[in-house]
Amino acid sequence: MKKRMLCGLLALLTVFPAYALRAEGDSGKMVKVVLKDGTISSGELLGVDGGVLMLQTLVEAGAWLLRVSDDFKYSMVVLREAKNVKFGHFVEPGRQLLVTVEATERSGNLATLKGKGDIEGNQTVSARLVLESYNLRDRDRALESTDVKLIAHWRDLYCLLARLIKTEQKLVH
Repeated sequence: MKKRMLCGLLALLTVFPAYALRAEGDSGKMVKVVLKDGTISSGELLGVDGGVLMLQTLVEAGAWLLRVSDDFKYSMVVLREAKNVKFGHFVEPGRQLLVTVEATERSGNLATLKGKGDIEGNQTVSARLVLESYNLRDRDRALESTDVKLIAHWRDLYCLLARLIKTEQKLVH
C-alpha cells in the first residue's frame, strides 16, 4: 500500500459529517471539536452517547481515508464491523479529539482499519473497523445516476474543505 496521510478538521455540529481535507495514503488524521455552546451536550459527553460519537468519528475518518485513497471511485463507504472498541476519557466540550486511522488490510471492497482518538496525548478511544466501499449501481442499475451525484458531492466537499483549511492556515501564519 502507498504511504499517504489524511488530515481533517471537524466542527461537530449536531448531524454534520466529519470531513477529510488532504490525502496521502493508508493512514490519516482528523480533529473533532466538541463545541462549548452545548450544540452536542451541555456537559461532558458521557456514557453511550459520548462513546457513539467517538466511534462515529473513527468511522468517518476511515471513510474519508478510503474515499480519497480510492480517488472517489465508490459512492458508499459503510461500517460493517467494529471490534475491540475501548474507551478511555470522554470528550469534554471545547476539547479536540485527534483521530488517527490506518488501513491494515484490503480485500476486495472490504478494508480493515485500526483507529484511535487522543486528547492532548491521552487515548480516549481505539477500535478495529471493517468498512465496505461500493456503488449503488452494483446492487440496482437504476441507481447509477445517484452514484454519479454522490461521488460528485464527496469530491466537491473534499475540494471545498481543502480550500477552507488552506485559507485558515494562511490567516494563522
